Amino acid sequence: MKINNEKELIEMIQNKTLEEIKEIFLSHEIHSEKLNYFKETVMYLIKENISYDIIKFIFHQQQKRHIPIINNTELLFYSLKFNNFKIAKLLLRNNVWIENINENGDNIIEYLIECDKLNSENLLFILKVVKNSSLITADKFYNIR
Repeated sequence: MKINNEKELIEMIQNKTLEEIKEIFLSHEIHSEKLNYFKETVMYLIKENISYDIIKFIFHQQQKRHIPIINNTELLFYSLKFNNFKIAKLLLRNNVWIENINENGDNIIEYLIECDKLNSENLLFILKVVKNSSLITADKFYNIR
């Protein structure tokens, strides 16, 4: 069976163990470049708070051949939106920069404010990584709750 899109992949891996997912990837010859580099898949796994090992496996499948061309800024922002700091650290260790802007031109603080997801936990995490307040502009600071 050929997997044509990420929706099909998500349906196939739902409620599966890591070993079952590895077998699915082997038996279906799944390649990230044909499935948007698994962006929607990883976002789904983060939102559903799926096991770190499963997300890490899929992330490494994405990274096999495409490290220089993949921008995982959106995944980093999404992981912080859901306070998934373990995944955020994985992304940071793999050359995703927290100072980047997303597709809408927002930095991480602006993104979290717009999503109404900025909280003390993710703000402290961000400040520990950035080590300065350059991401917090005066107008955005006013919007922090």
